[in-house]
Amino acid sequence: MKRVLAIALFAAAAVCMAQQAQVRVDVNGAEDKVPLAAVKSEQGLSVDNPGWMKENKECYVCVSGGNKVGSDWTTYEFSFIPGKDGKVTLNFMGPWFKAQDAKDITPIWVAYDNLIVTGAEVQNPNFDSLNDQGLFEGWECNQANVVKGQDGKNYAKAWHNQRIAQTVDVKKDQKVTVKFNIKAVEDKK
Repeated sequence: MKRVLAIALFAAAAVCMAQQAQVRVDVNGAEDKVPLAAVKSEQGLSVDNPGWMKENKECYVCVSGGNKVGSDWTTYEFSFIPGKDGKVTLNFMGPWFKAQDAKDITPIWVAYDNLIVTGAEVQNPNFDSLNDQGLFEGWECNQANVVKGQDGKNYAKAWHNQRIAQTVDVKKDQKVTVKFNIKAVEDKK
């Protein structure tokens, strides 16, 4: 009986850990065929060209993991080096998670704010400017991504299938470093 209980607790812990909010940012250089070299993170993030990509694998960098993201803002950063001049898209989202018997993936919302990007120019990195539709100026997003904080400042929330994205110009061999704040979001709307 103790063994069955221990196995059940272990399985429940594994599911809970898998559902935790974590960093997930994809960098996509496939449209301009910009090869991207991942730079090792000093913060425990996995930064690499994803093995699950079938074509143009070298044109993608997937950033994921880190420590558990809680309800307080935590700062992370990652870097990549473009192999040629061109455009890449920064996609901020939540982790991919699908429960064992589920048909669809589970939304795990995370919030992003205070981006600092060196080596490329990002518009509206603090999400303070909204366009006429009430969406973040310069970002691909929808209304579900827009959050007005209690302090009156905006921040973005996203999950794997409802991401925020921006395309930026990059230069060959000029390292791009992306620093940002992230926290878990309880609201699952």
